[in-house]
Amino acid sequence: MSETLNANSLIMNAMYGINSTYNQLAMQNNGKVSFSDLQDFTNVNYYNMPFLSYLQNNFSSLDTDQDGSVTATEMQQLLNQFQTNGLTYSQLMQLCSSGGMMTGVDTSELSEVLANFQKIDKNSDGKVSMAEINSYNTTEEMEEKKEELVTNRRTKNMSIFYSDSISASSSSDVDDDEEES
Repeated sequence: MSETLNANSLIMNAMYGINSTYNQLAMQNNGKVSFSDLQDFTNVNYYNMPFLSYLQNNFSSLDTDQDGSVTATEMQQLLNQFQTNGLTYSQLMQLCSSGGMMTGVDTSELSEVLANFQKIDKNSDGKVSMAEINSYNTTEEMEEKKEELVTNRRTKNMSIFYSDSISASSSSDVDDDEEES
């Protein structure tokens, strides 16, 4: 891993996309979004489709008071959960992998997180948070430095070894030449 993963970019883009999609719909529907509002694709930009799909698929869990609509307070609860607890593998796939350009996510960063999801998820709760991604970065950087140190130490020791034997054979060659004269 040569570059650190930007946890803020990954999770914040997912949060921004969901919030932006929700706000766009809520503005047209008196500050609330019902399930039927989520099925009207004419009011949503194409780039919001992954987020709209997420809201549709998770509507019943987002509508915590079960009144048939998602309010700004309920949406804020979701965003707080994402920021505090992180995202699951499937949430990352749905909210961040839809073409990179549409979601604003660096696809190589996302690929790195998905490939190392279980390694990053230190508390094994099935989610990766900003703190866990940052911890992963630190751990990876430490491993790289350790590897670098071991490699440099081996190289330095090898140079000293060969340097000493070259010096010894060079001086004995010189001594032999002097004795012959």
